[in-house]
Amino acid sequence: MTQSQQTVLIVDDFFQDRQMYRRYLTNDPGITYTILEAESAFDGLKVCELQQIDGILLDFRLPDLDGLQFLAKLKAQGGKTFPPIVMIIEQEDESIADQAMKSGAEDYLVKSQITPNRLRLTLQTAIEHTELRRALQQTQQALRDSEERYQAIVQDQAVLICHFLPDGTLTFVNPAYCRYFGTTAETLLGQNFLHLIPEGAREQIQQQIDVLNTLTPDRPTLIQEHLVCRSNGEIGWQQWTNRAIFNSADQIIEFQAAGRDISEQKATELSLQQATERFELAVMATNGLIYDWNFKNNTVYRSRGLMDLCGYCPEEVDPSLQWWWQQIHPEDLARFDFSNLNEHLESLDRYCAEYRVRHRNGHYLWVEDRGLVVKDITGQPIRIVGSTIDISNRKQTEADLRESEARLKRLVDLNLIGIEFWDADGTVLDANDAFLNLVGYTREDLHAGKVNWRALTPPEQIQLSDASIEKMRQQTSDTLEKEYIRKDGSRISVLLGGVMFEGSHHRGISFVVDLTEQKQLQREREMLLAEAQNARAAAELANRTKDEFLAIVSHELRSPLNAILGWTKLLRSRQFDSARVEQALETIERNTQAQVKLIEDLLDVSRILRGQLRLDCVPIHLAPIITVVVANGQLAATAKQIRLCSTIEPEVGRILGDANRLQQILTNIVTNAIKFTPNGGHVTVSLEQVGNDAAISVTDTGQGISADFLPYIFERFRQVENSTTRSKDGLGLGLAIVRHLVELHGGTVQVESPGLNQGATFTVRFPLIDQVAQPTSIEPNPTIADLSKVKILIVDDVLDTCDYLQFVLSDFGATVAIAHSAAQAYGMFQQFVPDVLLSDIGMPEEDGYSLLQRIRQLPQGQSVKAIALTAFAKPEDCDRALGAGFQAHLAKPVEPDDLINAIVKVFNHA
Repeated sequence: MTQSQQTVLIVDDFFQDRQMYRRYLTNDPGITYTILEAESAFDGLKVCELQQIDGILLDFRLPDLDGLQFLAKLKAQGGKTFPPIVMIIEQEDESIADQAMKSGAEDYLVKSQITPNRLRLTLQTAIEHTELRRALQQTQQALRDSEERYQAIVQDQAVLICHFLPDGTLTFVNPAYCRYFGTTAETLLGQNFLHLIPEGAREQIQQQIDVLNTLTPDRPTLIQEHLVCRSNGEIGWQQWTNRAIFNSADQIIEFQAAGRDISEQKATELSLQQATERFELAVMATNGLIYDWNFKNNTVYRSRGLMDLCGYCPEEVDPSLQWWWQQIHPEDLARFDFSNLNEHLESLDRYCAEYRVRHRNGHYLWVEDRGLVVKDITGQPIRIVGSTIDISNRKQTEADLRESEARLKRLVDLNLIGIEFWDADGTVLDANDAFLNLVGYTREDLHAGKVNWRALTPPEQIQLSDASIEKMRQQTSDTLEKEYIRKDGSRISVLLGGVMFEGSHHRGISFVVDLTEQKQLQREREMLLAEAQNARAAAELANRTKDEFLAIVSHELRSPLNAILGWTKLLRSRQFDSARVEQALETIERNTQAQVKLIEDLLDVSRILRGQLRLDCVPIHLAPIITVVVANGQLAATAKQIRLCSTIEPEVGRILGDANRLQQILTNIVTNAIKFTPNGGHVTVSLEQVGNDAAISVTDTGQGISADFLPYIFERFRQVENSTTRSKDGLGLGLAIVRHLVELHGGTVQVESPGLNQGATFTVRFPLIDQVAQPTSIEPNPTIADLSKVKILIVDDVLDTCDYLQFVLSDFGATVAIAHSAAQAYGMFQQFVPDVLLSDIGMPEEDGYSLLQRIRQLPQGQSVKAIALTAFAKPEDCDRALGAGFQAHLAKPVEPDDLINAIVKVFNHA
């Protein structure tokens, strides 16, 4: 591939930077650079005066001028056509990048972020953008010149010319047309030309219009003859050459027609000639490469530009599609499967592909191929018209403007950008629908001259608009944020980017963006930022709360262990009298129960978080539960000389509840009341009926709750004190569990406190299921003190657990055997058949479920009663154990009385 030649000027006072940029550029494999250097701004300006420069790398901080001053002097020196500039700035100068872009810089780079690829890509993009902009300006001027010539021809033409919609509505008439019918354009435009036809011939003309609407892109013209009625009443014949105008979807949007009086003039084909001239002009003005593939004869017309692309003259090339396929790289030919292109064309309207083609000298270049499939009235493809662009150097020019102004408008409308063509006096010469919708006017208003940008501009902003136009006259473009007054009187904020037409100081084009959505998005971004900050603060608070909670858990787990381990070592190493031994054992028991309570709270919270906390609800009275809770709390109350009493209304009915969970709720509240009430205080528990609810109130004379902490009293992990100096123990989980359990019962819990050191009242309310109290009977748990007739097999892999269970059961007279694994227990059944199997669940190699299943298959094992004694303590664990064949489920740690009662219960049910 032939490398392109480019001359680049580096303006930088720092030698090492210039050398670095030179090295980056000379390593570009695709471009050969001629690199010029200047150490100061004025040296750089002098080089620009003497040399043809393709691009400039400009350091913002120069010893004599800064980058913005250099830009101003360069524009004054070279006028509007000066080389593209890439400004190089420091990180701290990034705020001036926007000023540099507005002042004429094509792009900028932050010096600390420059890489070889970024430098080369930014410079090449700037150069290509400048080349494209200049090509576009030349093309726009060519199109304007063509339009002016077209209008001059139409206005001075003696032939009758008109444009009309598919229904016959006139949209354009030339003066000859007006003279012929003796009327004005204002009278004719917007009217159906049928009123110019004699009444008796109108049905025939309507049929001709229907025929016109069947025209297709491959047959767009039709000559018709019909009668007309002139203004003087004379009836004459006219011959019209009608041509259909199609949009990109091959739909007819308008007809243009040229007519003559058959008796005086020869037929004209002005419409076809104009279309041909426009096509030829578009081909000449486009840097793209045009082709036309005719399916019927399988021939391809290629413009000279396409031949130049491959290095061939038109005369040397076979006008077939196969010739082009031979130029495509074999890998790309296989990838796109061009040989089966015909099979896909019926479902395509257009296509775009990128691939490599071989130049005459043997090298390959990348091209972009875009084609439009033209179909006949039956939908069959008949030809493809397309363009091929060399994208190796990003040479894309007039291919984007081959369609009419309507395509540009539709493209901009699709992007929700308004366009207005204006003059400095205020006239809006033309506009797209997006702009008209923006200001609330219709296209009819536009045609009637009712849309004037000066009238749309608030009086106080006219001066800003005039200043912007003046800037456009002095430089390439300008942007302005202003308001428009809509037709309904409301105001709308807009951003305008405008530019004068090339060579004009009076007319220009502006792109108009509605800022309403942008400002709304800005407000939403600010709201999202605030929400994100709040969320982060909440997350940080949650994280701190978690850390504090974990510290408390560690403290609450270690503190009881200290007393347990300490007294255990003392009892083993010293001799104490019976009173001291009793004190030690009581301390060990109390701290062990504290550990169990702490673990139960953690498990309850885990069940709550997973939604697995379940209740076994039955109709139940609250009075017996309150009595038990108050009795259990008397020991702790007496130790602090606190008066703990209860007041119970006897007529309170039953609720639907779980007795164990109800006792847990009340125990937690009463225990807290005793804990936070100083010595000599009072704690009162009352039960009464309030409406259809049973209400339990626990009132204390303790330290109370501050108003700041009251809203958080029932949240998990929240405590008044979360520091190493807290005066009370606990995890801060109890009241959160209370609230959840109360709500599971369909009740509510509330707390009131006048303030610190003024006590507090907790009130729990449950819905009643009946209003009249029913007598309550409590059956005592079956207990026996003698297990001498019971044989028990203990299965547990933990030796200490086995020793403890053997001691308790032997103390009650039972015959006990021990197995430390499931396999050992199964083997013992040959010599020792127990009445009760007391088995752990989680054991190495084989668990308790499997052991019980195997035992049940033995003849001597079918009648054995089985109790699961396990650390798996969730409700679903209990359900699984009972479902596996165990008669009872006990959770570790187990109290001796609970163990004995469970054994008696299953044994007595034999």
